[in-house]
Amino acid sequence: MLVKSNTFNIKSTITDDWGGRHRLVLDLETLSSVEDWKFEISLPDDYQIDQIYSAELTQEGDKTYISGTGWNESLNQGDSTEIVLIIDEGNSRNQEPIAAQFIFADSANSNTNNSIVDESLVNSNTFNIQSTITDDWGGKHRLVLDLEALSSVEDWKFEISLPDDYQIDQIYSGEITKEGGKIYISGTGWNESLTQGDNIEIILIIDEGNSSDQAPIAPQFIFADSTNSTSVLDESLVNSNTFNIKSTITDDWGGKHRLVLDLEALSSVENWKFEISLTDDYQIAEVYSGEITQEGGKTYISGANWNQSLNQGDNTEIVLIIDEGNSRDQAPIAPQFIFSDSIDSNSNRYLNVKSTITDDWGGSHRLVLDLEALSSVEDWKFEVSLPDDYQIDQIYSGEITQENGKNYISGANWNQSLNQGDSTEIVLIID
Repeated sequence: MLVKSNTFNIKSTITDDWGGRHRLVLDLETLSSVEDWKFEISLPDDYQIDQIYSAELTQEGDKTYISGTGWNESLNQGDSTEIVLIIDEGNSRNQEPIAAQFIFADSANSNTNNSIVDESLVNSNTFNIQSTITDDWGGKHRLVLDLEALSSVEDWKFEISLPDDYQIDQIYSGEITKEGGKIYISGTGWNESLTQGDNIEIILIIDEGNSSDQAPIAPQFIFADSTNSTSVLDESLVNSNTFNIKSTITDDWGGKHRLVLDLEALSSVENWKFEISLTDDYQIAEVYSGEITQEGGKTYISGANWNQSLNQGDNTEIVLIIDEGNSRDQAPIAPQFIFSDSIDSNSNRYLNVKSTITDDWGGSHRLVLDLEALSSVEDWKFEVSLPDDYQIDQIYSGEITQENGKNYISGANWNQSLNQGDSTEIVLIID
């Protein structure tokens, strides 16, 4: 049985490249206790796993799975384990190694998820797609898609999702097909089969219909491993890409403040909801144009009757009046929003970290970390990941520790416990 994507924090690093082979190190940190875990690993077509250390490989059909081996097949929350893979690159040995993809029980191309979009589509790791609106003529605009093939592919296609009023008027260097109300982009003759590293450009002229008086809205691309509603934290939540949310504190009355949420629907959605996480002392006193519900100690925002179902491109505004409780003498703290594909990580729930390079001396630089405690926290620490050649030479007002090859920053004696609203500064000198 596959684990979910929020079971592990996985850091994958190619540590050695020997031409036709490379060494891939997977550092797994367990975010929740787990037994008999496994997840799928997806590699480019020519690649094969030659050796594995500290884990086991199994094949089921045409899929490859990684699982624990004896001593690490059951892990407690906070445990870390390292897995090493030696990968043979086959006919792709003359190219730079390509990173592996990991697929979990809540990934869309997993058998345990029913929201596979279309088996004939390519996966999201087939192309690196850069889409740019290069010209805006009012009722129409020009969209340029730059596609880089990350693996060899034949007869490729993927779905494009446009706002309701939009229509593709012309296409250059590609083809448009419609199936079951969906729109697909594919190659045309000379570019329908691509080898790894190939680059092509596709141009779309898009008619904006009744939305011609608004700024052009970027399209969404849907692949074989895309999902409409991935369930990590709560199956009923919407995904983080369902809305573009702009939250603004418009009024501060001391013990209370007014928070305005401007929601733009990036895709059509019904009966939506998402979790809002507030600072410990805060409570929502009033809500306008939405509803607040409490479930299992969590607070959720959903639509009112008239805006609980939205079409792609719709906008709605929700207003919250928030009581700050015992934190009324501090500046208001912005909330966190949690979606079905969010990972509940303590590091980004308790500390707001702003990093600034203040001095650059050539071979070394000075990095200042401004930390703001979003809630009271004791014995805090978080991981810092640096480029391979970089090393932390000195640290001020904090401590550096190493665990299983990872670097962690924690507080010094005087700032290792922080109250809500406290701020502290840590300085790193990096070689």
